[in-house]
Amino acid sequence: MDLKDKLEIVDKSLGIAAKLGITIGSMVLLYYCWSIDFFPRDVSVGDGLLFIFVAIGFGVVYLFFVASITSLGILLRPFWHLFQSCYIWIGKRWAKLVKKPFSYEPFELKPGGIEHLVFAVFGLVLVALFTIKDITRFPTLLLASFGCALLWSSYQNVDGKLRKIASNPQLSEEEREHMPRLEKSKALLPWLIIAIPLVIGGIYGEMTNASMRLLNIRNDSATAHIKKPYATILTASGIAGAKSELGDDYLRYENAEILFSGLGSVAVVAITNPNGASMKLSIPSDFILLYANHSLQRTASGSR
Repeated sequence: MDLKDKLEIVDKSLGIAAKLGITIGSMVLLYYCWSIDFFPRDVSVGDGLLFIFVAIGFGVVYLFFVASITSLGILLRPFWHLFQSCYIWIGKRWAKLVKKPFSYEPFELKPGGIEHLVFAVFGLVLVALFTIKDITRFPTLLLASFGCALLWSSYQNVDGKLRKIASNPQLSEEEREHMPRLEKSKALLPWLIIAIPLVIGGIYGEMTNASMRLLNIRNDSATAHIKKPYATILTASGIAGAKSELGDDYLRYENAEILFSGLGSVAVVAITNPNGASMKLSIPSDFILLYANHSLQRTASGSR
């Protein structure tokens, strides 16, 4: 494969990645809104563009995650081959014991390049971060990593067969019949690679929340200055706020959980007091001012 072919592949890959990013990001952002029982209202043209950028942002984050754990699976290919060899050894002896034939065609994981080594390092870090709080996620993440790597190898095999067929000016009847199936497989495999971490990774919810925090839509610990009558509603529900420096119309709530802000004219806030009483409110941006506790920077909702 010469430089021109590689550049063509990179160009096509970037185009596909952009489309996938928008598609996946939009779907996940809609799912996140559904999970918190809220959908942004009064969205302006600027908010619509911001929605698209947020969708792209999540798509990029997720594709980076998929590339990282796929590369990790490729890097761990010796362990896959060891596991496969053990399976064949056990299978043959069991078949001999029960006097039945044993049939299994080994599947070889293709080696990766230097770029896979770089992504694999990030994959290792991500797996470690996701398993710190819950060690039971490790087996599912490892399974997802190997699953993505196996599908990547299948994609390489299918692509190689298609290239071989395309370079042959005289196709046999069997090759002509086989080519449509190969093309369908090539189109399907990238989507399966993308879907595997969501299906068996066990970290979908946490990764969605982490992406929302990264995109400044969600904040798990912020200071909220809430104006009446919404402050009154909270007080009546047993969630008392402190005196706010913004005036008598406001109450200050520390460690408020910002579930959604920055898109549309409403922010979604969950507030819990020291006694355990909790309440979730959708508050118009004109009635709330939000500050991230770590930086005291005004959020998008507070700047309206």
